[in-house]
Amino acid sequence: MSRITKTILWIILLFIIVGVASGLYMSLKLHYQHRPEEEAMIPVQVMTAEVRPLLEELRYTGSVLAEPSAMVSPKAAGTISKVLVAEGDRVDEGAVLAVIDDAIYADQVSLARHQVEAARAQLASAQSARPENIAQARAALSAAETGLKNARNNYERQKKLFDEGVISEAQFEFAESQYEGAKAQYTAAKENLRMAETGARPEDKKSLQMALKLAQDQLALAQTNLNYTRIRAPFAGTVTAKLTEVGEFAAPGAPLFELADMDNLELQIFLPADWAKELAVGDTASFIPEVDHAVRSAVVSRIFPAVSHKSKQVEVRLRVLPDATQGLRPGGFADVVILHEVSRGNVLVPLKAVLDLPTDHPRLFIVEGDKAREVKATIGATTGREAEIISPLKGGELVVVEGQNYLSDGATVRVVKPDNDGGSQ
Repeated sequence: MSRITKTILWIILLFIIVGVASGLYMSLKLHYQHRPEEEAMIPVQVMTAEVRPLLEELRYTGSVLAEPSAMVSPKAAGTISKVLVAEGDRVDEGAVLAVIDDAIYADQVSLARHQVEAARAQLASAQSARPENIAQARAALSAAETGLKNARNNYERQKKLFDEGVISEAQFEFAESQYEGAKAQYTAAKENLRMAETGARPEDKKSLQMALKLAQDQLALAQTNLNYTRIRAPFAGTVTAKLTEVGEFAAPGAPLFELADMDNLELQIFLPADWAKELAVGDTASFIPEVDHAVRSAVVSRIFPAVSHKSKQVEVRLRVLPDATQGLRPGGFADVVILHEVSRGNVLVPLKAVLDLPTDHPRLFIVEGDKAREVKATIGATTGREAEIISPLKGGELVVVEGQNYLSDGATVRVVKPDNDGGSQ
């Protein structure tokens, strides 16, 4: 190869090397010229401004109640002879929970029944002076004499028990009234015999009719008192407390059992009167019980009309939904959350989107294309999470909720989505 040819080849190679180097230089130059612009794009997160009611979460401590619930106490006094239930037992309405020793009450029924029979015989014998009526009158007098003797013995026994504090005053007074009735029956029986032998006057017959009615009323009362020795459940429910044992003395009004309908639980809360008037029966709420801290549902069931003079609050009851009663017990507590409507019809944005909120010049940023635009906002009501924008937003704007502290009006932004850790990507 001649020297000229080699020279030409070297020149061509040199041009190729220079061309490649120039191209590489231009590429690198363009790359580094655009890189600062890319780095200037600020990542932000956005949310869409919405037009809807502004709701505030009102949190209250509620008490768990069973409706109905009752402390079951006896209507008769005496010693407990049987206890038929334990705590946790479910019982039907009318089920016998305990039994009071009924010996005294049974004697009173028997005595009252004899007095009715004697009064009836006295009235029958007064209808005429026939020999058989005279015989009936004598038999009635004998029965009345026996009844008086039994009533006197019962009265003296009950008085002793009353003086010793074993029975109630009402029970003693009942025995006393039976004794007085027996004395009246005996007096009437003597008069009835006289009338049977000599003939009864109309006013005497009327008196005997009244005596029979009184005896029948006393029998009904004695039977009622005997029935009261069976302490029964006033409604179907669960025995939540047993407060008596066999052998203990039971007095009228002293609670022996606590009964609750565990299938019908309520939450009791107290609200300011102004807020309570915004509620309506049927409104939904959520609550978090202390037993497991799980969110459950309830419905407003009652709003009491009266306002407490001391607290100026209104009692509100919420019915716990059937699938939310598990583990709840009357007397427990729960955090109740009610959504209270603060306002309606304006634009809402997350509260954290608003900058300089404590000042007279609050502002926020919205994204238009790849640019951030600063907006001077007029703020209405706020809650712990949201703010009401009176102007100038109309709804639908993309409002910056993360990264706004690094923005200025007209800054270039890049919208990113939050990752699973709450950051951006």
